[in-house]
Amino acid sequence: MFECSDRPVLQAIFLNSNCFEHLTRLLQNSKVFQGRLDSLAVATIKALTTVMHKSPAAKEVFKERIGYTHLYEVLVSLGQPSRHLLKELMNMAVEGEHSSVGLLGISNVDPLLLLIQWLPELDSSELQIFTADWLRRICGLNRCTRATCVNARMSMRLLSTLEKHTRLHRACGESLVALLGSLGGQSLSGSELHQLLSFLRQDDPSRPHPYVGPVLRSLLAMLRKHGLESAMQYFDLTPPMAGIAVPKVSRWPGFAFSFLAWLSLDQDQLGPPSKGEKRKQLYSFFTPGGTGFEAFISSAGALVVAVCSKKEYVTVMLPDYCFCDSLWHFIGVVHVPGKRPFGQSLVYIYVDGQQKLSAPLKYPTMTEPFTSCCIGSAGHRTTTPPPSQIPDPPLSDAPSGRSSLGSILSPQTWGGLLGGKPESLTKLISAGTQDSEWGSPTSLQGQLGSVMVFHDALQTSHVKALFSAGPNCISPFKSQEAELGELSSKLLLHYSPKACRNPICLDLSPNLLHGRLTGNKVVNWDIKDMINCVGGLPVLFPILEQLTLLTPDPADTSGSEFITPETATPPSVIPLYVYVSEARLEKNLAATFLLVVKHFLQRHTVNQETLLHCHGAATLGTLLQKVEDLPLLSDVSLFAVQLLIEQVTFEKNPQLLQQLHTHLLFNFNIWNQGDFPLRIGHIQYMSTVIKDSRKQFRKKYGVQFLLDTIRLYYGSGNREVDLSEDDIRTIRASLCGLLKYYISKGTTQEEIQSILGYIAAIGDDEQVGIEHNHTPTHTHTHTVVGKWKTKGVLVFLFLQRAEDELWRILLEIVLCVMWRGVGGSDDNAWLERGQVFSALTKLGTANELLLPVDHIKLSLLERMVEWAVNDNRESTAVTLPQHTENAVRLLHVVQDFLQAEGLVNPALWTEKVLEETVTLMDGLMVWYTSGSQWLQLSQVGLRLLLGFMAQPDPQVCAMATAKLNGILQTKSIDSQDEACFLLGRVEGILRRSVSEQKEETYSFLVPLLRTLLSKVHKLLYMELHLPSLPDTNGSPSFFEDFQLYCNSPEWRVYLDKYVSIIPYMKQYEIETFSQGHETMALFWKDCYEAFMINLHRRERERGESKIRFQEQFVEPFSRRGRQENLRYNSMLKQMHTQNSAILRQWKAARRGLMCERGPWVDKQQKEMNWKLSSAENYSRMRLKLVRNYNFDPHREASALRDNLGKVLHTPINAESLLLEAVKQVKVSDLEEEILDLPEEEQSGSTADDEDASQKEKLVMSEDCELVTVVDIYPGRLDITTHHIYFYDSSTEKEEGVGQDFKWPLSQIREIHLRRYNLRRSALEIFLIDQTNYFLNFKKEVRIFSLTFSLAFSFPLLYSSFSFFVFSSFLSHSSYYSPSLRDKGLTFPLFQKWVNREISNFDYLMQLNTIAGRTYNDLAQYPVFPWILSDYTSGELDLSDPRVFRDLSKPVAVLNEKNAKAVREKYESFEDPTGTIDRFHYGTHYSNAAGVMHYLIRVEPFTSLHIQLQSGRFDCADRQFHSIPATWQTLMDNPNDVKELIPEFFYFPEFLENQNGFDLGRLQISKERVNDVVLPKWAKSPEDFIYKHRKALESEYVSAHLHEWIDLIFGYKQRGPAAVEALNVFYYCTYEGKTAVMDAINIKSFQFPTPKALAFYRREVPLFISFPSNDHFRDASFCPDSGVTVSQNCLIGTHGWLPYDKTISNYFTFIKDPTVTSQKTQRFLAGPFSPGVEVTARLFVVSHDGKLLFSGGHWDNSLRVTSLLKGKTVGQHIRHMDIITCLATDYCGIHLISGSRDTTCMVWQVLQQGGAPVGLSPKPLQVLYGHTDEVVSVCISTELDMAVSGARDGTVIIHSVRRGQYMRSLRPPCESSLPVSITHLAVSWEGHVVVHTCWRLCVQDKNALHLYSVNGKHLCSDPLKEQVTDLCVSGEYIVMGSEQGFLSIRDLYSLALCVSPMAMRVPIRCVSVTKEQSHVLVGLQDGKLIVVGVGKPAEFFRRRFNLK
Repeated sequence: MFECSDRPVLQAIFLNSNCFEHLTRLLQNSKVFQGRLDSLAVATIKALTTVMHKSPAAKEVFKERIGYTHLYEVLVSLGQPSRHLLKELMNMAVEGEHSSVGLLGISNVDPLLLLIQWLPELDSSELQIFTADWLRRICGLNRCTRATCVNARMSMRLLSTLEKHTRLHRACGESLVALLGSLGGQSLSGSELHQLLSFLRQDDPSRPHPYVGPVLRSLLAMLRKHGLESAMQYFDLTPPMAGIAVPKVSRWPGFAFSFLAWLSLDQDQLGPPSKGEKRKQLYSFFTPGGTGFEAFISSAGALVVAVCSKKEYVTVMLPDYCFCDSLWHFIGVVHVPGKRPFGQSLVYIYVDGQQKLSAPLKYPTMTEPFTSCCIGSAGHRTTTPPPSQIPDPPLSDAPSGRSSLGSILSPQTWGGLLGGKPESLTKLISAGTQDSEWGSPTSLQGQLGSVMVFHDALQTSHVKALFSAGPNCISPFKSQEAELGELSSKLLLHYSPKACRNPICLDLSPNLLHGRLTGNKVVNWDIKDMINCVGGLPVLFPILEQLTLLTPDPADTSGSEFITPETATPPSVIPLYVYVSEARLEKNLAATFLLVVKHFLQRHTVNQETLLHCHGAATLGTLLQKVEDLPLLSDVSLFAVQLLIEQVTFEKNPQLLQQLHTHLLFNFNIWNQGDFPLRIGHIQYMSTVIKDSRKQFRKKYGVQFLLDTIRLYYGSGNREVDLSEDDIRTIRASLCGLLKYYISKGTTQEEIQSILGYIAAIGDDEQVGIEHNHTPTHTHTHTVVGKWKTKGVLVFLFLQRAEDELWRILLEIVLCVMWRGVGGSDDNAWLERGQVFSALTKLGTANELLLPVDHIKLSLLERMVEWAVNDNRESTAVTLPQHTENAVRLLHVVQDFLQAEGLVNPALWTEKVLEETVTLMDGLMVWYTSGSQWLQLSQVGLRLLLGFMAQPDPQVCAMATAKLNGILQTKSIDSQDEACFLLGRVEGILRRSVSEQKEETYSFLVPLLRTLLSKVHKLLYMELHLPSLPDTNGSPSFFEDFQLYCNSPEWRVYLDKYVSIIPYMKQYEIETFSQGHETMALFWKDCYEAFMINLHRRERERGESKIRFQEQFVEPFSRRGRQENLRYNSMLKQMHTQNSAILRQWKAARRGLMCERGPWVDKQQKEMNWKLSSAENYSRMRLKLVRNYNFDPHREASALRDNLGKVLHTPINAESLLLEAVKQVKVSDLEEEILDLPEEEQSGSTADDEDASQKEKLVMSEDCELVTVVDIYPGRLDITTHHIYFYDSSTEKEEGVGQDFKWPLSQIREIHLRRYNLRRSALEIFLIDQTNYFLNFKKEVRIFSLTFSLAFSFPLLYSSFSFFVFSSFLSHSSYYSPSLRDKGLTFPLFQKWVNREISNFDYLMQLNTIAGRTYNDLAQYPVFPWILSDYTSGELDLSDPRVFRDLSKPVAVLNEKNAKAVREKYESFEDPTGTIDRFHYGTHYSNAAGVMHYLIRVEPFTSLHIQLQSGRFDCADRQFHSIPATWQTLMDNPNDVKELIPEFFYFPEFLENQNGFDLGRLQISKERVNDVVLPKWAKSPEDFIYKHRKALESEYVSAHLHEWIDLIFGYKQRGPAAVEALNVFYYCTYEGKTAVMDAINIKSFQFPTPKALAFYRREVPLFISFPSNDHFRDASFCPDSGVTVSQNCLIGTHGWLPYDKTISNYFTFIKDPTVTSQKTQRFLAGPFSPGVEVTARLFVVSHDGKLLFSGGHWDNSLRVTSLLKGKTVGQHIRHMDIITCLATDYCGIHLISGSRDTTCMVWQVLQQGGAPVGLSPKPLQVLYGHTDEVVSVCISTELDMAVSGARDGTVIIHSVRRGQYMRSLRPPCESSLPVSITHLAVSWEGHVVVHTCWRLCVQDKNALHLYSVNGKHLCSDPLKEQVTDLCVSGEYIVMGSEQGFLSIRDLYSLALCVSPMAMRVPIRCVSVTKEQSHVLVGLQDGKLIVVGVGKPAEFFRRRFNLK
């Protein structure tokens, strides 16, 4: 039916017939058709789809009339659906066939939401998986479908469904999580991220959430998509009529045209331009005459830039660049006119910061106004004139002699220049034909980001810088680059989606050309930004904590969260440079988490600072150490760490990089949990990083670190059982290699000391060496330690050598000592050398050496002969005799050694000895030199050669034979004895060779024998006796013949008988060589004797040297070892301390994340316990309770009191009570965060950045003690020119938490000298924010010089220094001197009290402070008087003097009976020794026990009380349990003189047992002691405090308080006045008591009633402020001015002379003259965000009235405006959304901002010389917990509380100093309707005033609520009017309303003090002057009303006109 041409008509008919209701009712009433219900449902859904098909109106009608919620209920009531029904719902969503996922988009998103909601109700797992998979595919199809789903808040529906994950199939749940990741990549709001994290909360803390892995991967998918360059906020110009209409530009201000914009076009069907195509307009600026600029995207996706004149339409196209790719591009078009009259105009086209094209293009005339201006829109101007008016197009073939535009722009001339294709880039057509040529204009049909149009030509650097800022840069001109800052003055218009609220686009330029948007503004949220709205990066750490609980599941193969066997790391070392895709890393969840952190840090400075500020790297490393699942820690995790570190390195954040190095890379505790490949891979990566930046790491991770690592993890006592010895040895070798690398680059003395200490500590078993690369030749090696003593320093080198190398080294050493070390050639020298051989002989007989002694000696002789040869060869004429003598003696030694030892060991006759000996003898020319010595030496040589010839080695034999043959051929033999010797020896060798058949030896000897026979043939008569001797002269057969002849009888007889050759030979040997043998024997004997003598002498000297060695080496070495062990143990302790501190930091952060307002809120919140904070207000009231996370119920103390013994209970992991005073600033953390840079770089940067005179210099350093209520901390106080530091030096810091603090000197307000333990050795420092420190010094004389140093270090402090010292001198004086009173400031204090400028409480508190009493010392606790005497009446009448105590008497003698007893006691007392003076009381009115008695119910005083009572509670009857009973005890007991403490007047919580301590039962009544029993006239503790405080401030007390002051502080302490007043105490209590005030009568005052005076203004005043600067010390900083901001942002600074009591109704209001003159008017710069209600909450003035802080700006900035200069001096963008409210604290040092992003930020107000100069660039704290827009904030730095209220009706209190969540307040409401917080205020006592509003019917309901500082709801009061502004002043609330009433209410009861004053006009703002004398009211009609607060008679009306 609907498939017809008039479908819309049919749809309208069906809608008018209520078809939706009928179809739905049909389904509801169809239960009769039981079998066909599903078919009916399918048909119904199909019918609904048909009716709504392509009809937005029909869809809206269905939503309004039926709704998908009702449809869901109907479908669910039909039972389980079929697959067909689900498919039909899918068809409804796509309005087509659901299976065509890639072709159809989402036409109706509501059915998809219905399907998601239905999933948990489906019983079929198959249907769940099918539906979820289809949803994932269709919703994540493209950007359009994702945007549709995001706008429908599908993510919240997915999260709601996932909360029921127990009813979902695992695959279905994972598909939904994957879909969530896809949508989150498009946009994820803070609330969605908050719910996503809450989804992962564990039901069982010991088990991880089942979806922690998929969610983690989903987060990574979101981050990857956001990692692409894409705009998060943009104009959606998809509709055909969309676009931005720009107002008329009357006159073009510049000479050029520049257009810059971010855009993105979706992919579509692209084709060549043709008729009927559309051109997508980028911009068009046209005059009424049709000339102007235009740019569009062609149908082919190319950018075309056009200039239109009256006749021509010239275009330039950017070729080869298609923009229809769904990516974001930065497009820049710059038109530059010709500089000369006929100069060429150019156009430059930029894409993504790069110039892509420059071409000549005509520049239009700019004289006419631009009336038709559009951006992204087709506009309303028609460009096609009638055909008759269309001129002919220019001729394309112009004459060659004439230059035409066509020829200039021809592709031949520009093709090469532009580098494009030969087709034409420039086209010229007739004006009016562009529609037919390029297509009719339409909208951009895409997305458009920020747009900027300049009236000047931009340079390439400008475009590149703007592109680098990115599409999400809110303030591109707030850059550090000066050139970008100058561009703001060249802006014509600047549109940003951020500054747009449909339909108005604010122009951010000064021209205010606000555009009109036709289309949609799309806002997406980047998860990188949104994480800072829920807690910052630390919110991710609970995910990692869950990962540590994972255990491998072997059954889980699909979707496993662990590395599969296919991808597991092989057991080998993988080089870290191998690229590993993130897809593989995702299989490891630990690596996935690290990748998530990496992506969060990528290009996001805020996240980097957050991770740095919260010590996230340390937490990350600590949590990784807890991983129990080994597969989580693998090489993949190491790769992820590498990627993380590389990313931070790229971000150039050295502090964060240093933390990652410390806690991840160099943290062996993490990686030593893995296997061997992981450990060795970690060391390799660490080595790579170190070698890249050696100087950076050497100091902290150098030699000492490596030695400690080896000792700690791979020492003998710490060997891992899961690693083999080879693995450990390899790891040690790798670490030693890194150690060797360091040493090879040079060593320092500290590193040498580290090595020596390591050696001394670990012993010889674990000597680690500097290894040399070599190939070992033996199976085991030895470690050799070479020791040298040089200048008293032992240097140990460890050399690993093989055995064959060892003896060679020793040989070289001994040889060097023998030959080179011993000089000369005389007998003494050779006696020294001979002792070496004797020593070797001795060692060989007594020990088993590495080699035999003979071989060692032989080697020595070989080397000695070799050296002798070289010495003789290289000797000079001077040294030749000495070298010759040494050579001769050496030859005798060699001959003797071989003849003696060689007979036993033939192996000693070596070839080398032969060769070197022969060489030496040849060098000496022994054979040819005459003389007896040389003859003898030649005989020795012949004997040696004959000996070598006799050796079995043929080579040796051959060499010796040849040498002897050569000698004999040239030598004559004249002696028959010598001839017989030679022949006999040669013949013996010959005969042996023949008998042994050694043919080779025989062959060597034949030539020698022939020569010898020829020489001795005649001399031995051979012709006669040997006739048969073969012929020796050339006979060829002599060889064979003599072999036969030598065995003949003739030859044998000749040798033995005839000539007696053998006997002659022997006789010759005896005669020639015996003398030499005897000489050598004597020589060796002398050597041995000398050796033994020296040996004995050395033994004696060794005994003496052992003592010296013990003293000089052993003991220092042992001492060094002990020192190293101490250092090592200290290092281990420091590591443990650091790990404990990190765990404690994580524990504290985890508490914040899991608190009731945290994203990981614990499902079972623990009971809260509280303790007293040290924060105090300016009246020195300690009002605030803070969470006590280490609470101890003290059940054991209760049991011991009741004599029940110790109670067995579960131990509580509580930290010591000594950690109560937590440090404000941890200086050690600041020092650790400084990266160790090279010295030259570090010094260079500091020298350039700051002047030498501005550097911080140390003034004084002194040891001291920090005294707190609970303990004393030793430390050191350092005073510099800028700061004061305290370093806690406690040996036990309770796991590292110390009391360090650091404060600027500019924040010191007062310094008081103090006593401590009766010594005048302490001082107390008070800061501006009321923080105070009590410091005790060991030297009394140093206290004054220290105070002077503080005073002179800060000039402002010096101006008040005289008072500080004077007041302290008063407290140290014994008597009061009236002459000194007027010199100090105690008298002005007294005058303020008299004039009622301060209260009685403040006056008493100041007197206690001046008198030396302090909260920090219980022995000197402040003392207050008992005020009342009536504690039994039902009502308290303060007008009756009888209810008050007599303040002129001590509390013990208020009744006459006690007074009489005390007087008698005093008069009757006598001390026989005369030491003790008379006294009335033996106790004192204030002592530590009394303080703990009153405060027993409040920690830490409960614990202190138990410590005082030896570990138990005191008896219940003696405890403070009843105020009336305590008063009655005082009345009955004259010895009890306890006065009160200040808490009785401001602290109601100390009267309640909020912590539930068991305080026991009373003995008589058996009543359990719980809360303190109050007087009958007190309804509650708060009521008691209120009335008690009111009594203190009553007229009676004001008139008589001085009497009690005289008793405690004044002249009645001692002397006759004290005796008369019965006020004498035990003499020991009078050390340093001071009288500071005389009796004075006080006048009274009353709070006045209001009256009004009016001033007129032109604009509605939105904000009025009177800066209050009471706490600045310099009066010049106290302005008398008032600051106003009008609705049009006009700023006025008006003069103000305040109320003066001496002149009735006198004040002066001086109007700012600049507000009336347009030339001098000062306006707040920058537009406010559209839709933001500009109220007084957006403005704050500094306390000196010179700076204005403002919020609400479009760019989320917090701006600082100088009221003197009238311009912006600071712009801070840290919030992720608009700032909605601001507030400052009372002392002006902190400012708090609240935002739509649900966060609050605390900022520090920077000061210079005590004056505010701006804000710190980074917030001090970011406060989380809200889930809706923050609408009001307040801050009290002195009470350490930041209060914020949100639109969802919650009020959250955080601490200021640490940003911790404290508590939430939920104001009550009459109905269950949502309540919105509209206004907040905090009083000086911490009361929180909350104004709430909720909608009831058609009107708003308002109420006012009051809470105590500790979150207790005190009262509420409904209001009849709508409050527009309120403030708290003193004890009153001042409010203005929409109905025009000014009201003043009592702070404590919320009751009206006076009738509201009617202004008749809505009030916009109220402000109270700093003197609290006037209220200024800003009205809607522009009037400024001054309301005086005083007596009615003192008022008059005066009106001033400010126009």
